[in-house]
Amino acid sequence: MKRLFGPQKENNTSDNSLNGSVGISSSAMTQDGIRGLSCLYSPQKTQVKGVRDILDVLFDNGKITTEQVEQVRQIKTIRRSSDMEQYLLDNNFVEQQDVLIAKAELCGHQFRQIKSDDVDKQAFDKLAVDYIKQSLVMPIEIHDETLVIAMADPNNVFTIDDVK
Repeated sequence: MKRLFGPQKENNTSDNSLNGSVGISSSAMTQDGIRGLSCLYSPQKTQVKGVRDILDVLFDNGKITTEQVEQVRQIKTIRRSSDMEQYLLDNNFVEQQDVLIAKAELCGHQFRQIKSDDVDKQAFDKLAVDYIKQSLVMPIEIHDETLVIAMADPNNVFTIDDVK
């Protein structure tokens, strides 16, 4: 049995001769390194990503720069209660429509500019006018027996449940 590491006795045979002062036999050396260690698993380092937020969407859409993302994240860590969207708007990093498009994309919804001509009268009659005003919801059309609505806040699950 050959010893790969540790102190070895010096012999005149080529298999057991020392390779430098490391104590590795020359037969254990390969071009790629030490036989026995060359097949070890070495996982690739992966970057751990957090939850995707509005900054990620705006950056991916080319609306803000890396420096602006870092600046907003730094402000968010210092002042936890600060609103990222409002900070972006106050500092003229983006426009209101950019934020709305990013919010819709983040929620997996389509962003559409709604004009009065786009609203189907039958769909509009499905909800009470007071409810539409109160909930900031606009029935647009009926598609395959499903009421399609526009919402000011697509994350409002209570409004979605109420409409259902």
